[in-house]
Amino acid sequence: MPDGGSLTQATSIVRRAEIIETEIDGEIIALDVKNGNCYGLNKVGSRIWQLAIAPGPVSAICQTLQNEYDVPEPVCERTVLALLEALHKEGLIDILNPGGVSDKV
Repeated sequence: MPDGGSLTQATSIVRRAEIIETEIDGEIIALDVKNGNCYGLNKVGSRIWQLAIAPGPVSAICQTLQNEYDVPEPVCERTVLALLEALHKEGLIDILNPGGVSDKV
């Protein structure tokens, strides 16, 4: 991540386009062909993955989830940030710099 910081509500992210995915029973299975790893996301994780298709701030993902699920804001924020940190660590999403440029550039 830029400057070694962690994700926040203001951080903009986007999932990597080269990740292959399929949906089975409402859950996403994602394959990173580059490293050969396969990832399974539960229903909420799958929804976060769907929302990350377009570049945008973490806060927008949290707001959408709060509108769709009955979840308190702090719980939603912790859950979303934890999953996005894990997805970034695995190389499945990119962190966008303020100019909208990926941290992978």
